[in-house]
Amino acid sequence: MPAYTQQQPQHGYGGDHGSGRLDPNRLPPYARALSTHNPLPPPNEVGYAACSDTDGSPLFLVLVPHNGGLHPGKMVIRPGANHPEIYFSYGGGEISHSGEYALVPFDPQRMHWVPASRSEVLYGARPVDAGYEEDGAPLHFALGIVNGGRVPGKAGRHLGGASVPYNGGEHHSEHPEILCWI
Repeated sequence: MPAYTQQQPQHGYGGDHGSGRLDPNRLPPYARALSTHNPLPPPNEVGYAACSDTDGSPLFLVLVPHNGGLHPGKMVIRPGANHPEIYFSYGGGEISHSGEYALVPFDPQRMHWVPASRSEVLYGARPVDAGYEEDGAPLHFALGIVNGGRVPGKAGRHLGGASVPYNGGEHHSEHPEILCWI
């Protein structure tokens, strides 16, 4: 598991700024820049799954550069696969991503999921910063319920809850769970 040197980042995050590429110098310190064109990193570097897909496949947290923003999404590792599947929600749909992305290993010793209402975390919790929209609006990792399953996606005040990618669509949840620091 990666060692975290700080609980909250003190700088901005790496987005594509129109190029479709990550800026590794601007990623949070707990993120790891990767590419779907390369083999999967070893399990000890991937960390724990944030949750499981409806078929039981592990789901991991990622940041995806898109249209000048850096969007929280999910990485699926199917049994026997050599490369991950990356998805995020945007513009009403579930978008499959190929290319650069950042893996954010879920660390249950430092992070936990906190119930929220319309993206406002309860109990005074501190959300893990996870990216931004093209206009700079901050985004956080979220879990929304779709067809009875917990699905990773993004949350922000401007979204009024969470938007999660599932089965080709972008699904909205007014009462998501938000990833927060312990």
